[in-house]
Amino acid sequence: MMFFTDTIQIYRGVNAKGRELQSFVRSKYQHCMISSDSAFEYIYDDIHKYMEELDLAYPRTLPFVLYKIDTDEGCMIYASPFSSVDDHIFNMFVSRVDSTLTYPSADGSAQHVFFNSKKE
Repeated sequence: MMFFTDTIQIYRGVNAKGRELQSFVRSKYQHCMISSDSAFEYIYDDIHKYMEELDLAYPRTLPFVLYKIDTDEGCMIYASPFSSVDDHIFNMFVSRVDSTLTYPSADGSAQHVFFNSKKE
């Protein structure tokens, strides 16, 4: 199954450690096509590993916790400080790609369109 990170929300009012995590996630995974379930797990593990590195680099701050909530259309991954689940550092919305369409453009190169189904 394929996935696409269509939105990453970044929150203000976080400390330097939180800004580093936001920058990492946005620079690496903004509008990212995820080719398989195993690639998706790699991304989750990559973010978690980076959070552990930040926890070591900032020992006087609360550790971050990474959460994943499954939805009908995909999932949401978010991070928050250990003591406050409601204070999000980022939200990454990942949509499931249900189908793709490839068509030729005017210059002969392939154009790709990705679809996900929205349940009403």
